[in-house]
Amino acid sequence: MLSIPYLLVRGDMFVEMLPERMFDHPDGIKVNVSPDKSGSIVDVQMGEYVTSLLRGMRRSVAVLADEGNNLIVDDLMLEEHEQLLYHTALRKHETSFVELVAPLELVVARERERGDRLFGLASWQSQRMFSGFQYDLQVDTSQNSPHECAVQIAEALRLF
Repeated sequence: MLSIPYLLVRGDMFVEMLPERMFDHPDGIKVNVSPDKSGSIVDVQMGEYVTSLLRGMRRSVAVLADEGNNLIVDDLMLEEHEQLLYHTALRKHETSFVELVAPLELVVARERERGDRLFGLASWQSQRMFSGFQYDLQVDTSQNSPHECAVQIAEALRLF
């Protein structure tokens, strides 16, 4: 809907690049699932290889921006230094941090309906998200359709 092109950079795309052997590996990513009366309890452990990959992803965003690309970055930041890395790497670019929120019950229901995500991951993520991040805009996805949320973001950030 925007008049100029934006590239979508998803953190999940980078994790999908991992060699198969780095899944269920201490240096890669280990996902433990325990059955629970509500479905499942998920615990994710990220080793040094994945941590390095995500640092590289965040730095690559700056390189893309330096080349004149407009970006929308979909990244779940769990620790304070992750937002600081973006601020440092993108210091010469105009940036905005947008937080998408919804009640956990709704996010869990969406996760179950989608069927393409590990059930229990949303709960794990919600418990680990660093609460000290500074956001320029917060959008409640429980109140609006995806299109309405996109319009709200574009209007607030003056992207039209």
